Amino acid sequence: MALLLGLCGGVGVAAAQTEWRGVVELEGRHFRIDQGNGLTGSVAGLLDIYQPTSDRDLSLIAELFYREDLDDPRRSHGDARQAYIQALGRELELYAGWRRIFWGVTEARSLVDTINQTDLVEDIDGGAKLGQPMVQLRWLAPVGTIDGFLLAGTRARTFPGQDGSPRIPFPIARRAARFPDGEQQRLDYALRWQFRAPGLDLGLSWFDGTARDPDFLPCLAEGSDFPGTDSGPNCNLQDAVPEQPLPGLLVDLLQALRLTPSDAEVEADIQREVMDNLVLIPDYPRERRAGLDLQYLRGGLALRLEALLRERAGIWSRAAVAGAEYTLPGFFATGWDVSALFEYLYDERDNDVFTQRFTDDLFFGTRLSLNDLAGSVVLAGVIVEPDFGNRLFSLEASRRLWGDWRLTADVRVFSDLPDDPLVDLIDGQDRVRLLLQRFF
Repeated sequence: MALLLGLCGGVGVAAAQTEWRGVVELEGRHFRIDQGNGLTGSVAGLLDIYQPTSDRDLSLIAELFYREDLDDPRRSHGDARQAYIQALGRELELYAGWRRIFWGVTEARSLVDTINQTDLVEDIDGGAKLGQPMVQLRWLAPVGTIDGFLLAGTRARTFPGQDGSPRIPFPIARRAARFPDGEQQRLDYALRWQFRAPGLDLGLSWFDGTARDPDFLPCLAEGSDFPGTDSGPNCNLQDAVPEQPLPGLLVDLLQALRLTPSDAEVEADIQREVMDNLVLIPDYPRERRAGLDLQYLRGGLALRLEALLRERAGIWSRAAVAGAEYTLPGFFATGWDVSALFEYLYDERDNDVFTQRFTDDLFFGTRLSLNDLAGSVVLAGVIVEPDFGNRLFSLEASRRLWGDWRLTADVRVFSDLPDDPLVDLIDGQDRVRLLLQRFF
């Protein structure tokens, strides 16, 4: 941040006044959990800074975030969501620093949104993102906008602590995370072409670099007295855990006389010891992905599509979200705008238990805008897995209370989830959340 201010200072900032905007929020959340208190709270702040220079085409933009959580130390964190210099020309634009870049048009899930890492301690919906160091060059071409990104390093995903949410049954060894060739600070690149015409918004993207969503390796913790854990975690569980704990004729005789534990008892003890010392290590593989996002507007109808083709370890997979939204303005002379939403979600790959919950599913929703002075908006929806009946219900409502104050309430409920130990990570994530914000 100081470096960016210094660079702007080199061209003179006295000719323009710094603009400040921000928001302070109080948050209360209640989770349905089997043990412990499901009620928690936090306070957070977001500060936006715009610093022009004596050259009107050169400026500094920053967005600084911090949250203090009452129960989860890992959720108490700060981040430079954005802190970059922008230089604007007639046909070329240059951005350098930390930025957040969003791609996508669909409602239920953003498939093609690739550049930034998910700030998972904020919420498991994946909407909050960490700032990404980058250099971005934009060409305002006659046939659309072309962006090139050089991405400096990969930010590791944030994860909640033992008292946070979701209540992960095994510790996540963040410091032991694995990256391609053992390098976290490697250069990745991305390209995007965006074309806009009346009623049409089309985007094509390409990314080649370290995946933002990690796989998870079950490993025995360092120093757990299992073989291979003296200097670090051991992820070769087959070799670390003995298959026959007590072989030999003498042992058989002692077991028959009940002078030593049976094989079943010893095996159960080993399994308990393994579970007590099991950790999950994030593994960020190299990934290539091609994305398509399309939105077509005609009257009150919006047609949307996101499609993704990705490759990891030589294996290609596909994913897509497609749907429509139809809006009835001035619904039955009430002055309200009512929208109906429908989307189909498909994904061949299903190993990210935190964000990829549905792979062949339907989304139904409605959006209600009251068009009042308080800006009241309600969004309700459900994602349904037709084959097994799994459902995710969500409801979000917000309105301005007075002046610069805004109140938001949202509810999320999972229903009829399959009996799967991985799915258990989200089974207890039914949540009610209240957010009071003061803008200035």
